[in-house]
Amino acid sequence: MVDLIVSDEDMGLGGRHILQLAKRKRSPLPWTRLGVGSPIVLSPDTGKGTVQYRGVVCDRTKGSLRVALGNIPDDLAGHETWRLDLSSDEVAMRRQQAALHSGQSSLSIQPEQALTRRSNQRVRAD
Repeated sequence: MVDLIVSDEDMGLGGRHILQLAKRKRSPLPWTRLGVGSPIVLSPDTGKGTVQYRGVVCDRTKGSLRVALGNIPDDLAGHETWRLDLSSDEVAMRRQQAALHSGQSSLSIQPEQALTRRSNQRVRAD
């Protein structure tokens, strides 16, 4: 979603910064997959620089979105418009990577050895 302006700022729970974003012409927001709980990336709409702020959508109305950010952009007033993109869920990605890593470390033997061990165990059980 592009061409957004910051229409309000608040403090939320846990020290989060809440920004209310609306279209510059105050028109209704278009349909998107952005809903409450969606992870987002907020960045300047100019395309200059690589500054991005991660957050979560905490409210949505016909004309605005409220997003919770861990820290407020220092250059908030320096940009006329902002861009909001759907992001991957970083916490879920870290959990998946940790699970894959622990699975790899538990497989310290080769797959062929594991099959041989399993067949040996079946012979002994019979």
